[in-house]
Amino acid sequence: MKLLVFFLSQLAFVLCVENRTLSQYIHDHSQFSILDELLNHAHLSATLNSPGTFTIFAPTNDAFNKLPAGLLDNLKGVDTVALVNLLKYHVTAGILIAPLLSNGMTVTSLDNRTIHVNKYPNGAVVLEGSTVTGGDIIVTNGVLHAVSSVMFPAVLSIAQYMGKDESEYIDLYSALIFTDLEQALDSKGTFTVFAPNNQAFNQALGTLQTVASDKNTFADILKYHVVPQTLFSAGLTDGQTLTTLQGTDLVVHIDSTGVHINNALVLKADQPMTNGVIHMINTILTPL
Repeated sequence: MKLLVFFLSQLAFVLCVENRTLSQYIHDHSQFSILDELLNHAHLSATLNSPGTFTIFAPTNDAFNKLPAGLLDNLKGVDTVALVNLLKYHVTAGILIAPLLSNGMTVTSLDNRTIHVNKYPNGAVVLEGSTVTGGDIIVTNGVLHAVSSVMFPAVLSIAQYMGKDESEYIDLYSALIFTDLEQALDSKGTFTVFAPNNQAFNQALGTLQTVASDKNTFADILKYHVVPQTLFSAGLTDGQTLTTLQGTDLVVHIDSTGVHINNALVLKADQPMTNGVIHMINTILTPL
């Protein structure tokens, strides 16, 4: 495997089509103007202009514009250390061209944190919830992959996130504790949870109170919301079937109104966690 990595890395340089460094490429392309400004502000442009070999997962301007208002100004003006670490989190040492990226692999960033990679049968590549929108731009000192959003390392498991006081999933979390499923979603496995929000639970309160009298049945309903793999929205396709922890399948429907899981609409997609991803849905799913 190491020999293959070395061969592909060397081949990348042989096929180099951009006679400039990563720093120069970013500076010369307007869709990366915010990234260029931040790299200069954090004094990292010189690193990406050096003879070393790097891979950068480069957020576009559109990606930075998705951030909460004021966050970038705060990073530039107050928390420069956090800005440096955030930018380093998007860079790895060495060459990682697309053929070297595989589903479930992890890579280490320049600030020594882990980046989780998911690669799906439809060709989509996702890193910490951020989709690669343009890849394998090979330059003299590495390779650039454009990404759709700014990456932040996940710090909470699915269960930990749901259990926060202000969580939109606190009712679901209570149900997980009641059915002894909370520990499973706090483990190191990989999971996708199609998570009904608190409003969905309130709307189904009468039905749930009846079901809750049978703990095993209630647990099966909750397991029907969990798929034992990490599936970001870029990896979902229309008509796709997903086998749940409960044992039966969910069906993905994608149309002009959005992404649907059975009859549930995804309200908020791609919330990355240390052990998978949460997609918020607007109703409780019932096993077919």
